[in-house]
Amino acid sequence: MLNDLLDAAALFFIEIIEANLQKGDTLDSYAQNLIEIKNRYPIVFLGLHLSFFFVVIYAIYYNLFNFSICAIVILKLTDICAKITLLRKAKNSENFSASSYLGTPNFQIKPALRYGGAFIYPLVFYYAIS
Repeated sequence: MLNDLLDAAALFFIEIIEANLQKGDTLDSYAQNLIEIKNRYPIVFLGLHLSFFFVVIYAIYYNLFNFSICAIVILKLTDICAKITLLRKAKNSENFSASSYLGTPNFQIKPALRYGGAFIYPLVFYYAIS
């Protein structure tokens, strides 16, 4: 029980770190931040998704492949793929705007949206491992 709680707490802190490293007040500033990180340090871009690797390694190590773990992995993988797709579109276009590409002009990223995953994923993770 305590180990499960500590594992969920570790995922919580990893999610908080990810949210702080991938910040932006608007969708365009968020995309610009990701573009800058990928252009400067391509390997660091994958390092920005530590929670994905944490959950995958945890699932493999403990041979735990229930619905909740698989859902977290699929959502995290979808998130990474969406970011890569967005970065590819930005690379192919000179005047790229994430807001116009997604059809949401001037989309503001509120703290609840930015840090929502830091609360939801550890709760689902704790439910899955306990």
